[in-house]
Amino acid sequence: DGTTADGTVTKASIAIDAPVTEISWPSATPESLAQDGGPPPIVVTVRAGETLYLPAMWFHHVSQARCPDTKEPAMAVNFWHDMTFDDRFAAAKFLEQAHARWGGSDS
Repeated sequence: DGTTADGTVTKASIAIDAPVTEISWPSATPESLAQDGGPPPIVVTVRAGETLYLPAMWFHHVSQARCPDTKEPAMAVNFWHDMTFDDRFAAAKFLEQAHARWGGSDS
């Protein structure tokens, strides 16, 4: 309702960057990836009260639809946790790629 713990009433506002900037957005969809020989998609339905966690940098495609039974509209809330791509990230990616290329033990 926009009321904070101390009783202050707040209102949401929208701030538009000036000048307006456009962001290039990838146009890949599960269908286009399948046509290009990519892996089959994993389709997940998230219902009211459920949460879907996606690890950082996982490609995903989202669509929303009204509830088929009640016809109530759908709403998604996203939260991005800031990541630090430091030397540990670079080392992990190197090891992942080296393992994929040259094999090795998973233990």
